[in-house]
Amino acid sequence: MTTTLRQISATTLLFTLMGWMGCGDSSSSSSATCVEGQSCPDAGVGEDAGTQGDGSSSDTSDMEQVVSWTTFEERPCPEDSYLTYGNFGGPFVLNWCAGCHSSSLGVGQRADAPPGVDFDNPELIRMWAPRIWARTADDNLGMPPVGGPGAEERFLLGEWLACGAP
Repeated sequence: MTTTLRQISATTLLFTLMGWMGCGDSSSSSSATCVEGQSCPDAGVGEDAGTQGDGSSSDTSDMEQVVSWTTFEERPCPEDSYLTYGNFGGPFVLNWCAGCHSSSLGVGQRADAPPGVDFDNPELIRMWAPRIWARTADDNLGMPPVGGPGAEERFLLGEWLACGAP
């Protein structure tokens, strides 16, 4: 899977145009980890996992590897990662997490998110990174509780967190 800054910007723009998809929004569906030979609607328009843009099969899909990471500590940071808080992390958290995990929300506005589990800034996100990964990134589908990001965005979240949420 090759993801470019243009794709991330397009994703951010899409979320902006669609409006904030906060906690509990059921208008988006999440999908399980893509594996070779199975349909993966979020891997790219008209592409299946394990299939490159030209329709040829790849030997190993990056997203297939997600299955082998059982802990956050095992999740590698690719040497060529370009993800930052500005081009990925901040928009992701705003779109998918801040509707429930913000210190500005009262207890009744948090949709059962525990008080104090807030992702208001990069430092707090880094502090909660193992828990965020275990609930939301890669093939972990626990958050948000209804709907949520697709497989590719979850994979990128795993990468960004594994790289220290720069």
